Order: sequence, then structure tokens, then C-alpha cells
Amino acid sequence: MSLWDWVIVAVLFGGMFLLTNATRKYLRGVSDFLAANRLAGRYMLTIGAQVGGTGVIAVVGMFEAFYIAGFSATWWGLMGLPVGVIIALTGFVYYRYRETRALTLAQFFETRYSTDFRKFAGVVCFITGVINFGVFPAVSARFYIYFLGLPASFAVPGLPFELSTFATLMALDLGVSVAMVLFGGQISVMLSDCYQGIVSLVCFVLLAAFCLWLVGWANVVEATRLAPEDASMTHPLMGGGIKDFNVWFYLIGVLSGIYTRAAWQGSQAYNACARSPHEQKMGQIIGGWRWDVQMWMGVVVAVCVFAILGLPEFSGTAKAVEARLSTIDSETIQGQMRVSVTLSEILPVGLKGLFLAVMIFLSISTHNTYMHSWGSIFIQDVWIPFRKKIYSPEEHIRLLRLAVAGVAVYAFCFGMFHSPSVPIFMFWAITGTIWLPGAGAAVIGGLYWKKGTSQACYPAILFGALVGFFGLIYPPIHKSSFGEDFPINNQYLFFIALVGSGLLYIVVSLFTHKGRSFNLEKMLHRGQWAVAEDHGQKPHAVSVWQRFIGINKDFDTFDRILAVSLVVWNLFWIVWFLSVTLLNLVQPFESGWWERYWKIHIFFYLGFNTVVAIWFTIGGTIDIRRLFRSLRTVERREEDDGRAEVVGEKSKTEETR
Repeated sequence: MSLWDWVIVAVLFGGMFLLTNATRKYLRGVSDFLAANRLAGRYMLTIGAQVGGTGVIAVVGMFEAFYIAGFSATWWGLMGLPVGVIIALTGFVYYRYRETRALTLAQFFETRYSTDFRKFAGVVCFITGVINFGVFPAVSARFYIYFLGLPASFAVPGLPFELSTFATLMALDLGVSVAMVLFGGQISVMLSDCYQGIVSLVCFVLLAAFCLWLVGWANVVEATRLAPEDASMTHPLMGGGIKDFNVWFYLIGVLSGIYTRAAWQGSQAYNACARSPHEQKMGQIIGGWRWDVQMWMGVVVAVCVFAILGLPEFSGTAKAVEARLSTIDSETIQGQMRVSVTLSEILPVGLKGLFLAVMIFLSISTHNTYMHSWGSIFIQDVWIPFRKKIYSPEEHIRLLRLAVAGVAVYAFCFGMFHSPSVPIFMFWAITGTIWLPGAGAAVIGGLYWKKGTSQACYPAILFGALVGFFGLIYPPIHKSSFGEDFPINNQYLFFIALVGSGLLYIVVSLFTHKGRSFNLEKMLHRGQWAVAEDHGQKPHAVSVWQRFIGINKDFDTFDRILAVSLVVWNLFWIVWFLSVTLLNLVQPFESGWWERYWKIHIFFYLGFNTVVAIWFTIGGTIDIRRLFRSLRTVERREEDDGRAEVVGEKSKTEETR
């Protein structure tokens, strides 16, 4: 790191601090802390939620996965396009969830099912969340250490012992993240996430372009040919030997994207803080374009690093990287840090500082988002339901702040003692299994099926939790006993739990609903229960074909252009994916065809992503200014603190809820 690199880091970090500090005076109520008083625009939702759910751990995880699977992985990712289009245009789950006006998922569970189920779900969700979050700060600290080449410990004048660099970096990272949350709750979290997301968009495009320029496409192709024949990094139909990140990994991911929509609560506040259900829907529609920038950066960088470490042209750099990696005892951590260490060797002055700044931003944005979520869930869905006490806004916010700090302390302790043994994405899969299968069934059933019952929710969640804890505990025992990996990986266990939990929810609901139905219209604030501020836009006429693709009366002209563009864009890629895959099944294309295809694809996306980065920078800036204007004048309601309201017909017995 040169002086100029540190100047870039300081300037960008200072801008984020000033912006976040400006939110302190707007924290005037519990709804401000929990959901930014429901004032977020579509660009803030998209940028903030994606950055808040990404973090250093996700970038490192992408590097780790794409270093193994290469371009082949992105081909199978196209399977999710039809699902993404349908979900975005129909507003599947997100639109209805925002209509309920719930501030947390468990508040929705109480409204739709019962108070007892809210308590149960809150406890399981919180336990799952903090287990999952525990590794985040540790991965970030390791990135800083190995990217910057820091020593394991350092001396402080006056102290008789040396301090651990790892522990110090975790403490600093978590401390800054906690401060961001305490400043203004979800207001400061969302603003800092949006600012960081705008900067990261620019960095991702520059990083991918530099790596391609440095390595050269010819060297990328030559390196990918070094992969085993049954684990091709360019030919997706010859990737059956790729461990973990193969076609089945992504196929299960597509199913999960439908089934667990809005169930994961790591960035749960973003599900509730839109200005209206329509803005929530538009955030989903435009979100795919921003995500492409991040994904293709990960692919390009990982494959270029694969070339640097495998070709004789870069032997000097490769030896330096391997020397640094050899100081790491754990093979798992070596795999996680391989791309990051290589980047620290090759990035030039300026870009190195920008990349470090973005990684610091991603770390802070995810940590403050997750700590806000899990701290809020503990207070809203565990503490208050069990205490059965209504707090004043000041007391309530104080409890929320204490809970956020408590999550940070836990994450620090977890990171100090946890030793990773599986790839990051596989750890996410098995910790998510504890909660997501049952919660997904309860969310979809609760929003769309009037016969779903609370009795069905308990076995659905318990089944997923049992499979998840089995996946956490048994595979290490199996490997130590038999000397080989457990044959069913974490993604397959996740799939087993999805199927089992879904079936349990349906079957038990059919046996327990007793012919009575829940009033969904009232819970969703439709008809006579409609909330005017959620539908303040002047209605527009809608044709039959527009309704078919999800356009409704709330779409203005520009919204319709975006929606139609999304359909056309993704329809092209869906047809392309199906056509090429089917042709390859009949007569496999030669590897040379795929190599030429990926060259065109990558360079096209570099140009396209540049346009997207400019577009979202402008949109995000406009949304930030609009949020500040709205916060000055919006009316706060003291009772809007996450308590369940009567939004649906409730019967006298538990069975009819």
C-alpha cells in the first residue's frame, strides 16, 4: 500500500462517516430505527440490500467458488433467470409482505398465525442468524491480514505482551459497524450501504478490466485448459467432476430462491422499509442488473488469478503468492485467501487502495446490516414477546442498541474460537438449513394460502432445524472416523430439508384448518382496509398484455419501460441458454467454441456493466437526497413499534388462526 492508496481509503471512509453521522438527528422513533420509517426508494433498496447482504465474506466466497468452477458455473446460473423475472414482475412474496406493513418477519407470523409461534420462530431465527453471522468478522479480519501482509501480532509501547492482529482487526471492524448502527438505526445502515454500494460498482468494473488487461485473454484460455477434462472451467456440460459448485448446486439454489423468498432475515429491514409496495417491487425489477456487475467481477478476477498461478509467464508472482499462503496452516483458509493474496501482489497504486476501501465498506455494510437485523429480531421477536411489556420509544431504542452491541460481542468471541472446515458457501447452506426450509413454507403459505395453520409451522421448522444441526455436527465426525468426506454435502442436505418442511406444512395444514379460512385481504390492507399512503400514486390504465407480465396501475411510463426491458433482456438469455444446452446434449460443442463465446460474453458485459454503474450511481444519489427531505417532515407514530395489529380475522381458537 502506497501513500496514495491510504489517501483513497481515508477520503472514501471519511465521506461515509460524514453521511452516516448526518442521520443521527433523524432517529426519532422505533420505526426509524427498525425500517427507516418506510421511506426508501428503489435504488436505495436495491443497492443497500445487495451490499448489506454481500460483505467481504461473499466476495471471498465468490472468489473461492469461481476459482474452482470458472465460467461453467455462470452458465448454470442462467437457470435462475425465468424465476428471477417472474418473481421481480409479480412481486412474489415481497409485494404482499410489504402490504402487511410488518416491521419484522415474526410480527407477520404473529399476525398471520399466533403469538406463541412468533416467540418460537423468533428464537429459532435468532439462533440461526447469529451462528451464520459468527464467521463474517473472522473472514474480514483474515482478508485484511493476508491482503496487507500484516504480522500475526504486534507490540504496543507500555504493554508487556503483544496484541493479536486478528483480534484487533475484528474488534475495530465490529466497533465501527456498531457505531454506524447506533447513529441512526436502519436510516444510517441504509445510507451507508447505499454509499458503499455506489463506490463498489465503480471498483468492480475497474478491477475486472485491469485483471483482463494484465493477464490477457489468450492466457486465460490457456490456463483454463489445465483443468481436468471432467471439471472444465469453460465447457459447462463437461463439469461433472467439479466438486460442490456444479450444476446441482445451482439448481438447488434456483429452487431455494423461490421457496425461501424473504425468509432469510440477515437484511430483514430492507423487506419493510420501502416507500410503498410498488417501490419494493421496482427494487426487485432493477436489482438483477446491479447484481450482474458483482457476479462478473468475481468470475473474471478468479479466472485471471487461476491463470496467474498456473502459467509459467507469471511464475514470479505465483511463487510470491504461494510463499505467503504457505504461512497459513489451514487448507480451507488458504483456499479462501488465494485470490485476495494474489490481488495484493498484482494491483497497481490507486486501484489497490480503491479495492481495499471497497472491501472495508463491504465488511462494514454487511456487519452493520446483520447486527441491526439480529439485534432487532432479538428485541422485537424474543425479548418483548416474552416480557409482554410496552416500552416508551426511548426505552425501546435503548434496548435495540444494547442488543446490537451484544451481537457484536458474540461475533467477536465466535470468530476467535471457530476454525473453518468447509467452503464459505457450504457453511452458509447448512446454517441456513436450520431456519430457511420451515420459514419459507410459513411465509409463502401465510401470504398466499388462507388455510395454512400455525400447527403446521412448528413441524416444518423443526424438521429443517434437525437437518441443519445434523449437517453442522455429524460430517466432521464422519471424516475423522472414516477418513473421507460425508457423501451428502451441505447443499444436498439443504434440499432434503426444503422438500421435507414444505410437505409437512401442507399436510399438517390440511388436517388442522378445520374448514376455516384466514382473512388475507384484511392482513394485506386491501379493499376496505387499504392504507392510502401505500398507494398514493395516480393510477394508470393497464392493458391485458401488460398485466400478463406483471405491470399494474401503479407503473408510470418509465417503470413500464424498465419492466418490458427486463422481460426482453432475460427472455433472450433464457432462449439462448435452453437452445445451446439442448444442442450440446445432442451434439456437444468443441471447447474452442465455448472459449470464443466466453470472450465475447465477458467483453460485452464489461461495457454493459459500465453503463449500469453510471445509472445506479445517479439513481442512488437521487434517492439519498429524497430520503433526507422526507425524514425532515414525516410524521412519526409512537405505536408503530412492531407490535402485531389486527389485520385479519382471528378466531377464538388456535386452530383457526
